[in-house]
Amino acid sequence: MYRLLIIIFLGSSFLLKAQETHFASINNGNFEILLDTNIYKYELKEIIFGEEDSLHFYDRISIVRDSTFGDSKEEYFFILLEDFNLNQKTAKWLEKRGTNLFLIQEYNKKNRLQFYYYRCEGKTNCTPRVGIIGNKKGWSCDETFNCNIDGSCTLSKIYVLTE
Repeated sequence: MYRLLIIIFLGSSFLLKAQETHFASINNGNFEILLDTNIYKYELKEIIFGEEDSLHFYDRISIVRDSTFGDSKEEYFFILLEDFNLNQKTAKWLEKRGTNLFLIQEYNKKNRLQFYYYRCEGKTNCTPRVGIIGNKKGWSCDETFNCNIDGSCTLSKIYVLTE
């Protein structure tokens, strides 16, 4: 069973307010993150879990280069935030322009995947991935768009509204 939870948050963070943020550069195949990841993780945590919540904090942030699964293969990049205690992995598409990677906060009909955060929660093989069926792209937590049919993994779509 495919389960999708849509979560909407209102936030007023510094880093998440910009329509786009130059998040990283690619140098000789390596990623160089250009902003303070602790501030980014904290601001995102504050918006999603609340200012007073001290239980939730992303343990690791990384940039992932991957290829889509499904009908065609396309390279894409995303931020991966991991919470080890909650078995959560949260992804946000990064737009590649040359050797630069941008975090996009403005809705874009052409590629709506870059606007939302997508969170996979579960203990086994539960990692955000993008797949293509026909000419449609979508996030999933496995390579079948079933998000682990047994229900051991769920996909949440997170929409962060900024003031």
